[in-house]
Amino acid sequence: LGAVWQLLINGFAGVRVKEDMLSINPELPRNWQSLGFKLVWRGNNIRFRVSGDKVEVFLRSRNKQIKLPMSIYNKACYIEAGKLTTVVKGK
Repeated sequence: LGAVWQLLINGFAGVRVKEDMLSINPELPRNWQSLGFKLVWRGNNIRFRVSGDKVEVFLRSRNKQIKLPMSIYNKACYIEAGKLTTVVKGK
């Protein structure tokens, strides 16, 4: 079961830890419409939804002031608690 999870998250979703921050660079199979998953990173609950050339990230945290650095499609950004962040590939 763990190998399947790793294939989905590290493989198709492209989740890695680079330079002490989360990086996501997904490549879904052509016949998949989307992939959704949750991670806990440094005590913060993060919800991801990957679809086509778009990644949506929602950070749930008790600390509403938190901003997590992240790389999405090799673009550096900050994910703010309580706000949905959407990044489109190539934009």
